[in-house]
This record gives sequence, C-alpha cells and structure tokens, in this order.
Amino acid sequence: MRAQDAAHVGWRIIDGNVIDVLELEESESGRQMILLDYKYDVAGVTYEASQDVTHLRQFIDLYSCRLGLPASVKYDPHNPGDSIVISETWSGLRKSPLPVPTRPVNKSSTFV
Repeated sequence: MRAQDAAHVGWRIIDGNVIDVLELEESESGRQMILLDYKYDVAGVTYEASQDVTHLRQFIDLYSCRLGLPASVKYDPHNPGDSIVISETWSGLRKSPLPVPTRPVNKSSTFV
C-alpha cells in the first residue's frame, strides 16, 4: 500500500458535486495551478472545498468537469472538512450521463 493510500484509510465516501475547475496562473513565476472546486453534505452540513489537482491533470478531463457534475468525495469522518475527489490511485469523478435520444413526435397522429 502506498503512503498516500494509507493516509486515506478509514475515510468515508459520500456523494458530492463539482462546482468548477479553475486554471490559475501565478504572474511572477508563470506556474499554472489547477483547482477543482466541489461541495458535499455530511450530517446536514454543506462543505465547499478545493483540491489542487495540478499534478493529477493526466487523470482528469478538465473539459468534462463542470457545474453539477456528480462526484464521490472521500472525507475524514473525524474532520469532515478534510476531503479529496481524486488521487493517483482513486477517482471520485463520474462521467456525466449521456442524453437519451428522443423520437420525434408525429403531430398528425391522434390518441384514442
């Protein structure tokens, strides 16, 4: 087991939602930082958090992360504000549902 994985042993998983993905650039150094903003509820309390995912970019499709995207959030039950959505070995990001195709309505048909 990796040290990073061991740090999250005993954490719980709960449903949450992505709020936004922010790509920030530090003007002086020119370094880019990517933050994944998300929210989740634990025991009636809503938490909003950001995770620096700069070094996990290869595991994330930034363009599919948008407002309302469902996600699983791992959180520490002893400190529910301590949470993650993605790591090197686990991802709570879910694919958005595909739209269901609908058949065109034939306006000339009548219902009995």
